[in-house]
Amino acid sequence: MTGPRTRPSAVIASFRPPAALADLVAVLARDCDVVVVDDGSGSRSDAVYESAEHAGAEVVRHEENRGIAHALNVGVQRALSSGADAVFTFDQDSSPPEDFVERMSDALSRARASTSSSVAAIVPEFFADTAQSRGADVAPGLCRARKVIQSGMLVPYEAWSALGALRDDYFIDLVDTEFEMRALTRGWEVLAARGVSMPHSLGRTMRLSLAPGLHVTTSVSTPFRYFYRARNRVMLSRAYVRRAPVRVLSDAGVDLAYFVVAVLGARPRRALAHIVVRGLGAGFRGVMGRVPDRLANVADGVRWSGVEVSGDVVAD
Repeated sequence: MTGPRTRPSAVIASFRPPAALADLVAVLARDCDVVVVDDGSGSRSDAVYESAEHAGAEVVRHEENRGIAHALNVGVQRALSSGADAVFTFDQDSSPPEDFVERMSDALSRARASTSSSVAAIVPEFFADTAQSRGADVAPGLCRARKVIQSGMLVPYEAWSALGALRDDYFIDLVDTEFEMRALTRGWEVLAARGVSMPHSLGRTMRLSLAPGLHVTTSVSTPFRYFYRARNRVMLSRAYVRRAPVRVLSDAGVDLAYFVVAVLGARPRRALAHIVVRGLGAGFRGVMGRVPDRLANVADGVRWSGVEVSGDVVAD
């Protein structure tokens, strides 16, 4: 990672992608070198990846599904080895505006020039209409970020080099949160670019029936992901609770409440409760990697007791 730096690269982690992947590549390729990493989609996605290549991407195919963190790490390493100055990370269903790369790159330039601290990442101020910003500006058009989401995140090469790769043993869920916590607890800044927005689907929104007459509207994930969310929350909490107790305990409390709502809204409830408990147990034992096949089979039988409001599930 020495020598002259070039323009930024964009890495897209992909699993059984929609045909619109080529459209995302086309938008990004105007301003970035684009790497698409296939996380084990199989031959049925061949045509989509061929279209992505025609749109300007370098496509890296993997036979085995190893999770979003591993896919992003492979792409980032490829980009940095090619001399990228900074690397964007995206999901396959991201939909950045046409000026997104330019505005985010400008924000990184201003952050490097204006802040005294090392900059770990720049994120858009809004992600799917949710603010990722907090507090007053620390530089022109830049403020500190909170609870960042990796899709649309821009990380300079010096941060990747100093902070290391994403935790691929997390597989999926809270990968971005762990990177954020690692950066903050080592004295790096994570900043939000004012006025920049990333439209995105956060999954399915359901009006869940928790009990007779009691309904809650919330987002839900594919059932197997509750294993990862529970396990990784425990792992993250154990790693950072001493260095950031308020943040860690607050986030853990929110997740525990969410798990309760999800279990009450699932059918059969016992199945999702089993998935969550197994995830928590794996976290306390430090067992990482992919969800056990038997537990994934249990998750396949879980349904939601409610009415879908909007959205669709993003799987990896």
